[in-house]
Amino acid sequence: MKIKIFKSPIIINIISVLLILSIFFIHSNAARIILGLPFILFLPGYALISALLINKRETDHIEMLALSCGMSIAIVALIGFSLNFTPWGIRLEPILYSVAGFTLIMSTIASIREALLPRPAELTMELNIKFPTLQGSKLSKSFSICLIISILASVGILVYSLEVPNFNGAFTEFYVLGVNGKAQDYPTEFIIENGRVIHIQYTPGSNHIADEWGKVSLGIINQEQQNITYTIKVMINNEPVSFNCEGVTIDQLSSIELKQGEKWEKEIGFIPLQAGDNQKVEFLLFKNDSSPSEKLILWYDVKEIR
Repeated sequence: MKIKIFKSPIIINIISVLLILSIFFIHSNAARIILGLPFILFLPGYALISALLINKRETDHIEMLALSCGMSIAIVALIGFSLNFTPWGIRLEPILYSVAGFTLIMSTIASIREALLPRPAELTMELNIKFPTLQGSKLSKSFSICLIISILASVGILVYSLEVPNFNGAFTEFYVLGVNGKAQDYPTEFIIENGRVIHIQYTPGSNHIADEWGKVSLGIINQEQQNITYTIKVMINNEPVSFNCEGVTIDQLSSIELKQGEKWEKEIGFIPLQAGDNQKVEFLLFKNDSSPSEKLILWYDVKEIR
């Protein structure tokens, strides 16, 4: 079967613009994959080769196709590697604009070189496509069948994997920070007098600070791929206790609703129940009113002045 297609570099830019618009306005992953694959796997390499080999008319069309795909993979990989060292990072928009910009520059160079040719370049090329048949030896037939099945299976798996979310990696980040907002300087020693906390030491060997609440910051980051409602409770020596949050004494922090990727962080304060060494405070995290899913533990000493 013979097919005539446009090969002018200008057509590459038109296709690139159409693909960019499609990616932004079509929300179906399957459609975006089908439209985006040529943009990633063909156009950048074709534009570069068109700019470099504008006078190489003897280049075979199949060879041109293979070179374009190979060069496109290398170009996109190098662009992604370069973006990793920039403030924009490897995200959809930077990659999209960078690949489109590279394609535009290369196709513009190809258009200029094409215009300088002694005779105008042809705007179309003819592809003679021969569909594979099942003629030949049994080995050839088996190879053709396996090749067709492999291609169809690969496309199907790719579309399915992007259309159906994978929840195997779902998790919640639950962390505790010290008084300075870092993973250090936690309450290590309390001084109590007449049943009340009067001083707190946050780093072993440091000075005690006059305060009545041992302060830490609790944080949650939802990576569950869905909306989650969280609840936080505090236990000291395996007993539920009240704690302070934003100046209010409460028994639990409830109804912390976070969407995928959202972060929550607040400072809380707790008070030891009695004097003694190696006491344990636990911060328990509940998801959707189920049993505790995460637990953070700190150890501290309590000394009493008589």
